[in-house]
Amino acid sequence: FLLASVHAATWFSCDGNTFCGASTVNYWGTVDLASGQSPPNGVANVWRWTFPLGMPGGQGVGNVWLPQPPDGAQEMWVQWYWKYSPGFIYNGIVNKHLYFYPSNTMGMGIIPDIGMNMLPQGPYMDNHWPNVNTSLWYVTPTGSWHKFKAYYKLNTGSTWNGIYRAWVDDVQVSNYTNVYYQDGTSALSDVAFVVIYGGASGDVPQTQYQYISNVYFGSTDPGGSAAVDTPPPSIRLHIFRQ
Repeated sequence: FLLASVHAATWFSCDGNTFCGASTVNYWGTVDLASGQSPPNGVANVWRWTFPLGMPGGQGVGNVWLPQPPDGAQEMWVQWYWKYSPGFIYNGIVNKHLYFYPSNTMGMGIIPDIGMNMLPQGPYMDNHWPNVNTSLWYVTPTGSWHKFKAYYKLNTGSTWNGIYRAWVDDVQVSNYTNVYYQDGTSALSDVAFVVIYGGASGDVPQTQYQYISNVYFGSTDPGGSAAVDTPPPSIRLHIFRQ
């Protein structure tokens, strides 16, 4: 694995075979390493979140805290591969993967009938649904690996000029250039995989799992190819947070 000292543009990079020095915290479920999941990079282990039967909706399974971005960082690229266990039952409100500050921003969540969402929860809280490609090939069926990549750039002062762009399996799904993340000039901080089942309702109906592998955070586009087991469609045409 690579750490920030290897390349200035890379803040954290981990193949998923270990946690690469990131810290883990368990809440209603557990986050640990699991084998036998055939991640795209072929390593033995992946990160696994266990959602226990009966866990209340709106609660966190567990967190993986990443190293702090460089001081003053205003923009960030992220990339990882994820898979839900076969037959995973989504929370109908949202299924949260990533959070960061400012504004306790949900950097990535999946809504079953909408797809990817990004949600700054600051002075002008607003959802950012897919606005480029609204296909849901990556939502159903479960049990397949997919790649998520996104770019975030904070707005400046009180100007609506923040950026959010997202891709799934190298297909762009969202492109916003008028995002309001914050008031003032805060920097990016406290980046973590904060896996939460839902908003405020819908208990977990069965024991089920989420897996993550090939994690990258940095200041440049990581590039790379799409997940191999589910092709993208033709494009002819939420410390625990809530």
